[in-house]
Amino acid sequence: FPSHDTWGIPVPAEIDPDMKGKTLYVWPDSLIAPISFTKAALKAKGRKVEEYERFWKDPEARIFQFLGQDNVYFYVLMQGAMWLGVKDHWTMTDVYSVFHLMVDGEKMSKSRGNLVFVSELIKQGIDPMTIRWALLKRPYRSEYMWQRTETTQAELELTALKNKLKGEIPPTSELISKIYDYLANDLNSAAAITAINDWVVQDGSGGNGEELSGVIDGLLGISLSA
Repeated sequence: FPSHDTWGIPVPAEIDPDMKGKTLYVWPDSLIAPISFTKAALKAKGRKVEEYERFWKDPEARIFQFLGQDNVYFYVLMQGAMWLGVKDHWTMTDVYSVFHLMVDGEKMSKSRGNLVFVSELIKQGIDPMTIRWALLKRPYRSEYMWQRTETTQAELELTALKNKLKGEIPPTSELISKIYDYLANDLNSAAAITAINDWVVQDGSGGNGEELSGVIDGLLGISLSA
């Protein structure tokens, strides 16, 4: 982590003038935690723990890590350096930096006491798919001000989509292609959601609801079964 501590690796001034006087330090055990998580997940599923190498040592495998913007130095520089240093053919990860969620004009944080917990939203009766839909509507490459009414709008949109799929529906092939294209373009889930909402208000017939539901579930993680 970038810090003003006197120990660690000094950050070269030419990298970033704003980092002048700071050092980089890291907790090595934190970087290998995802590998341990993989082993634990395999064990929980009754599979051999040794299978973790299929993900972490297979040159054909790709691993995606989604991190907060304040963890970029930590995982991009330090994890990459560690992987190269051990010389054991570890899979380099694709790192996606997600900017902070804001609320009430401030960054969400424990110290400010303004965190919006998913668990609390669920206790209030909000469906997890509704929460996910609301979050997918925001760009991950910029800070976003979370509005406390967003789950209400997301619920309306999801309900409209589910109702649409109950009857005859417009053609779906173009929409499905758009979803793939938007997600292939820097994970633009917000544009994919907009395309789905635009499709919902269209008239027509000949669409494949089962295929569309599968794509929305598989690519966006939104289950429409309930």
